[in-house]
Amino acid sequence: MRRAGILFISAFVAALILVSCSKVKRKPGWEFAPQMYEPIAYNPDQPNPVFADGRTAQLPPEGTVRAKDQFYFPFNAHDSSFTAAGQAFTTNPLAGEKGALAEGRALYLAYCSHCHGETGQGDGGVVVNGNYPAPPPKFNDATGLRARTGGPITEYTPGMIYHTITYGYNVMGPHASLVTPEERWKITLYVQELQKL
Repeated sequence: MRRAGILFISAFVAALILVSCSKVKRKPGWEFAPQMYEPIAYNPDQPNPVFADGRTAQLPPEGTVRAKDQFYFPFNAHDSSFTAAGQAFTTNPLAGEKGALAEGRALYLAYCSHCHGETGQGDGGVVVNGNYPAPPPKFNDATGLRARTGGPITEYTPGMIYHTITYGYNVMGPHASLVTPEERWKITLYVQELQKL
């Protein structure tokens, strides 16, 4: 009986070795949910015969979506960047765009007028109630010299205004988390109008 057990185990091991070393190809069976790993649509980087240029990733039609980098602002919060931004952006990218000034006014009233006042005279509700250490500058003050530039605030370029909205200055905190880059340019456009009053 002992010999039969050893023979059985030997035969089983030999069969196992033969089966595992066999060159018989097996079918993988049915695929479950092949659409999960074989995409039906083209990937953005794949060639696509549907379009004339052969690319899958297409640019949006002209005038429908702004270019991603149209409002790119490569400056940090330092004063040297304030000056560089002022030199780089002497015109507002939204100047002349229909409705931008009206939207800028609405955004200014919502985010800025509580300190700067409705007409940019530094007489907002926070200032009038005495909750502000020093009144903010009047945007149309052509006489008072500003520490950051040595000139009056009426000479601030759009880049300087945008930089100040983005990063803040002195008591004014940064507004980058509150308004989008496009909205900041619209507010800047309205502040430029207040500089002229």
